[in-house]
Amino acid sequence: MKKLFLFALIMVTVITIVSCGTDPAASDLSTTEGQASNSTAGKEDISPEPDGTTAKSEGTTAKPADTTTKASSTPEKPASKGLNFQLTAGGKEYTVIGIGSCKDTDVVIPSRHEGKPVTAVFPTAFASCSRITSITIPDGVKSIGDFAFRECKSLTGITMPKGVESIGESAFYGCSALTSVTIPDGVKSIGNYAFGQCDALTSVVLPDGVKSIGNYVFSGCKSLTGVAVPKGITSIGSDTFSGCESLARVTLPDSLKSIGSNAFKDCKSLASITIPNSVTSIGDYAFSGCRSLTDIALPDKVTKISQGMFYGCTGLTAVTIQEGVTSIGRYAFLDCTGLVSVTVPDSVKTVESKAFVRCTDSTGIYCAAKEQPAGWAETWNSNCSATVYWGGEWEYVDGVPTVKE
Repeated sequence: MKKLFLFALIMVTVITIVSCGTDPAASDLSTTEGQASNSTAGKEDISPEPDGTTAKSEGTTAKPADTTTKASSTPEKPASKGLNFQLTAGGKEYTVIGIGSCKDTDVVIPSRHEGKPVTAVFPTAFASCSRITSITIPDGVKSIGDFAFRECKSLTGITMPKGVESIGESAFYGCSALTSVTIPDGVKSIGNYAFGQCDALTSVVLPDGVKSIGNYVFSGCKSLTGVAVPKGITSIGSDTFSGCESLARVTLPDSLKSIGSNAFKDCKSLASITIPNSVTSIGDYAFSGCRSLTDIALPDKVTKISQGMFYGCTGLTAVTIQEGVTSIGRYAFLDCTGLVSVTVPDSVKTVESKAFVRCTDSTGIYCAAKEQPAGWAETWNSNCSATVYWGGEWEYVDGVPTVKE
């Protein structure tokens, strides 16, 4: 009996020692490893909702505050638990690949996972995760993958570190609650559709380090009121700002050489824009639907007014095409119903069909050529109310084209 009692006493002592001697950090690590195994086993959870598992309570005691930290320093937010990660090919870094079992609305991606740095956000990692309201991305992350936060419709804030170099295609597309974005200095490229259809976005700060802006980057950002394209940018892609109905202020850099098709299409609040002399080409329909645009001066190096460039610019009242332009494309001034007068220089050798169609309020088109050049289509001014005056029939009086008496 004594032997049995002694054996029981020994077992209780052993169990107590093992239980109390467990390292809380080790317990925490084992939980994290269990979550990470979903990805390392090839089961990448990139779905927008949790996988249904419930995170276990760690039961750990909070560590005392670091007394060496200065009072003015902002404490680092605790990292979110339950996110899924995947080792990179070299096995030295981690990529966050999904929401996993994390139930946070304010998601904080950790700077390290299992002792290794987190350096990237995987494509589609948080796509369509509608409950997320804010994202904090750590300093070590260099790239944000394609569709990473696409249609996170409750997302109102993003904290991006200086180390980010690229923002992928459609990374924040359809984040309809996002109101402002400051893109860090380290970013060099912004992919197509990156912030497209962010309906509530009112302001964006682009750093000078950005070298390329893709197509449709801010298309459909209906609340965006102003933007300054940074120095160093040489081209604005197709539809970059199309559908930005509230866009009223645009600053373009002297480094700019080309403006893509539909770049500012349907920017209904844009009343004026200064195009730098460095620009040599402007794409089709670049300013179509800019109905508040009242005046525009094209750079000397632009030799072609492309197809539909000013289609539907009902606010234009007078246009003087500069010497050096050689061609005017089809539908260039289609439905410019407020256009009263147009002056066409002798350098224009080609005017395509319906270039000035339905300019219903026009009273005069003043051409420097003495007669219609051979390269002008027969229907270049069809359904246009304006009278055409050829060279010798008019003159400038105080800078205004006037018919001779």
